[in-house]
Amino acid sequence: MVSAGGRPKDVNIYQAQKALENAARAVRRGGIIVLVAECPEGLGEPTFEKYMTEYPLDEIIDRIKTNFVLGGHKAAAIARTLKKAGVHLVSAVDPEVVRSCKMVP
Repeated sequence: MVSAGGRPKDVNIYQAQKALENAARAVRRGGIIVLVAECPEGLGEPTFEKYMTEYPLDEIIDRIKTNFVLGGHKAAAIARTLKKAGVHLVSAVDPEVVRSCKMVP
């Protein structure tokens, strides 16, 4: 279990990604990370939202390798984590939005 540390570090998933990155270094392949982050502002950044909700994990990673864009870089970091372990997000974000980001609400 990992926490982003409260506001402003968990104001949205874009910001909470930093805590997820640290947890990814400690979890075993195939494990589960429980991210506790309120995220009252939802995803938080338009490019990040597009990458997380519209592209499969491998495509997110490939896109950032060929064309680095801010927002997409954080989506790629989450995609790499999701390829290693499951992520359960405990937050105020609508469960369908969480699922569209390939995480478990």
